[in-house]
Amino acid sequence: TANDEKDGDITSSITKTGTVNTALAGTYTLEYSVKDAAGNEADKKTITVYVKITTANLVGFSYDVTDKVGTGTPYAYGDTFTASSTPGSIVAQKFAFYTGGLVVFDLSGNTGQTVTIATQSVTCGNPSASRVFAGSGTISTDGITITVTYTETTNGTTVSGTETYTKK
Repeated sequence: TANDEKDGDITSSITKTGTVNTALAGTYTLEYSVKDAAGNEADKKTITVYVKITTANLVGFSYDVTDKVGTGTPYAYGDTFTASSTPGSIVAQKFAFYTGGLVVFDLSGNTGQTVTIATQSVTCGNPSASRVFAGSGTISTDGITITVTYTETTNGTTVSGTETYTKK
C-alpha cells in the first residue's frame, strides 16, 4: 500500500519491474516504486525472491541416467529418487550403475540447485563390496537435469565419474 499526505491512498499508482517464473529455479529481483500526483517519488523497494527446487520436484519421477567413468564407455540405465529421512535430501536407487547403490544427495543453496554427495559407504555391486562415494553437482533451473561429478573408492582404488540424470 502507499499513502500520500496530500493525495491520500495512491496504492493504484505503484509500479513493479521484474518478474518471477515459478517454473524455473533462480533468484529474481522485483522493484516497486510509486509517485504522487506532483511527481514526488518515494524510496524504491527491492525484494529478492528465491524459487527453489525441492525434493518434491525430484522424488517419484523416472530418470534416464548416463554414467561415465574416466575415459570409459558410458553406461545408460534408468533410476528413480526416493525421499530421505533427512530433510532436503533424496536417495538415488541405483547410483553408478550399481543395483542397491542407495546414495544420498543433499540439496542446498537459495535455489536448491546445488547437490552434494557427502562421503558415504555403500555395500553394493556384483560382487558385493563396500564402496565409498563422494561428489557434488548441480540441478538445472527447470529441475529436468541433474549432473553429478563423483569419486568411488573400492578396495583402495579410486575412480572418478560423472552421472547425468534426465527426468523423463
